[in-house]
Amino acid sequence: MSTTSALRKRYEVTPREIDDDLYSLARGDRGCLGDALAGIGALLTGVFGIIASTGSGGSGYMAIGAVLFVGGFAMSTVHQSRSGALRNLALKEGPLVIARVLRADAKLSEAGSGYAPAIVAFSLEADRSFDREQLKVVAERLAKAEGELAALLAAPHIEGLPAMPESVTGAPAIHVGEVIVDREKLSGGTLAAGDPLVLIVDPRSSFIEHIG
Repeated sequence: MSTTSALRKRYEVTPREIDDDLYSLARGDRGCLGDALAGIGALLTGVFGIIASTGSGGSGYMAIGAVLFVGGFAMSTVHQSRSGALRNLALKEGPLVIARVLRADAKLSEAGSGYAPAIVAFSLEADRSFDREQLKVVAERLAKAEGELAALLAAPHIEGLPAMPESVTGAPAIHVGEVIVDREKLSGGTLAAGDPLVLIVDPRSSFIEHIG
């Protein structure tokens, strides 16, 4: 639970070094489809392997299961490698920003461990990336948004890091996004609308990671 000033000292200058705290975040996602295929393959191999051992057939389905398992595992490994490369690049080069929470999962209102999502707004303008007062005004203006923008902000999930129209926010380079919050990194133990979060973001890959 480092202070904002300590996090800026460690991570604001880019390209940054992947230290022990960032190392675990650099690991890529395995990919749901590959893992699902591998799981189905393992299940088929096991079930029809047992059937085949009794002499009742099933060797053909066991072979199909084995192919699915190997193919799914390989697919997940490739996906993880590509995802890891993107995450590693984002963690090294993505700007460090302070974000303002627009809304947070109810779990974050109570102290505890684990992870939960929050919708945040932040600025990618270099000299405003830690301007809390600007983000306060931006949040007030976004709360009055109408039409499609209001619907996007009220949606259960936000895909990517969409840019907000300057005509609404009154400031350039404002983005919103959904971030997974590590509750153990919260200095106060809880999180609510209006609270700050320190993030590393990268709009090129829609990367957003809670740092503190």
